[in-house]
Amino acid sequence: MPDSNKRAVSALIAAILVLSSAALPGCGVIIINDGSETSAPGQTTFDETTAITVADTTDAKTTTYKLITTGDAKTDAKAALDKIIARDFGGVSVFVASTIPELFAPTSVESDISEARYTRQKLVEAKLNTTILTIGGTSDEIFENLRVAEKAGTYYADIISVPLSQLGKFIAAGLLLRVNSLPFLDISAEWFDAGCMTQATAGHNSAYTVLGDVNIEPGNLYSVFWNKNLAASVSAGNLYKLTYNGVWTWDYMLTCARAIADIDGGVYGLTSSADAETFITAFYTSSGERLFATGPDGALSASFGTDRAGAVVDKLKKFFAADAGLLGTSNEIPVSQGITDFYTGNSGFIVTTLGTAEWFKNMKPNWGILPMPKYDEAQEKYFAQIERGALSASVPSSNANIEAAGIFISALSAATGNTITDAFYTHLIKHVIRDNDSLNMMDIIRGGRTIGFADIFASGYAVIETGAAGSLYNAVRGKASLGYYYRYYSKTLNSQVRKFT
Repeated sequence: MPDSNKRAVSALIAAILVLSSAALPGCGVIIINDGSETSAPGQTTFDETTAITVADTTDAKTTTYKLITTGDAKTDAKAALDKIIARDFGGVSVFVASTIPELFAPTSVESDISEARYTRQKLVEAKLNTTILTIGGTSDEIFENLRVAEKAGTYYADIISVPLSQLGKFIAAGLLLRVNSLPFLDISAEWFDAGCMTQATAGHNSAYTVLGDVNIEPGNLYSVFWNKNLAASVSAGNLYKLTYNGVWTWDYMLTCARAIADIDGGVYGLTSSADAETFITAFYTSSGERLFATGPDGALSASFGTDRAGAVVDKLKKFFAADAGLLGTSNEIPVSQGITDFYTGNSGFIVTTLGTAEWFKNMKPNWGILPMPKYDEAQEKYFAQIERGALSASVPSSNANIEAAGIFISALSAATGNTITDAFYTHLIKHVIRDNDSLNMMDIIRGGRTIGFADIFASGYAVIETGAAGSLYNAVRGKASLGYYYRYYSKTLNSQVRKFT
């Protein structure tokens, strides 16, 4: 889905959605609530020492949106395909080895999303005069099959697509080409995410995959779902409005979670559909901090030695404190129980990916979607960690036709555009979400999508797994300060990163 100024909530959508918190005139103008919910007798409220006051800027929060349909996305995809350098493949097929082959060549069309993927497939096939064929398997199976083929000098596949979290293993084994070396593949093109590509490249010419709408689908982004009933019971206010005003912060979320956890009946303030380490990463990412950042020479280097990074970890520990009401600990979060508790209305918030919205469509309590909160109000924007299961798009070292590989990845990326995203939104509108503000929140979430260098490379390099990601996890668990780990590991980490540049 394009930016908010290109989308509207039409009268048709308003009729589909369960309206709970916003007045939605048929003309497509959204009037955001003023957050004036009140508590019933006996309900927990924020006292003067814990309440966070938000300036009323209602007048500036009336926005008109233009409805974008999947049909528009298809037209845009065709236009984008006209921008690439294309070749006639002469009917020769392109083979994609992937852990989720249906993303490239759906075997059936059963939903708006699979239909959009099928549409993309046919657009690319028609443009290049080719057929997309897939090879399925686990990441380990693809790794072993590719390794054997490379050693024997035989063909395996044109494109490799495994979870980003597994990509480092392939890179360390020398099984992938740097995508910068592929002819006719411009990683600065509009259909690639520049910010994510920075974290994926280590600097200069070291990218082994592309990142953009082609593989970062909305369902892969971490967010927060909130139980509106529980939030109202503690007079938490309109959390959508806080987000619009830029003041949905860690402190406010903690305040809400503590108040909800005080409700009689064993209600949790916060649960998660992610394990403890992913939970920690998602919050650290939402603060705007990165374990690696670009230096003056254009290369990445360890960046978690700042005072702010240390302060972020100190505050992150508060989410694991008993008064926050988190289901789980910094070592272990019972994921399935957390999902169940949120579904049954026994949790105020759940940290989860947008794709899990489907799980809660029949949930009785009212709920909505928010971005991961900011560390503080001074932070410029909201950031969303990309789920590590999101797929890569890479090229085997043994691929003899790198020109075709570059053209294919360019075409697939250009044809994706907003095709899959619009279908994702359309599906949620029809079957899942309950208010229009959640759509706007998803636009905000998508605008801050982020991946870390360690997320991509750690599986192949022990020093990155231990020295970067491990330092963060251990610091949150209280074994030592983040600064201590930075002083211990930074030189070794920087030495490793320089090997990629």
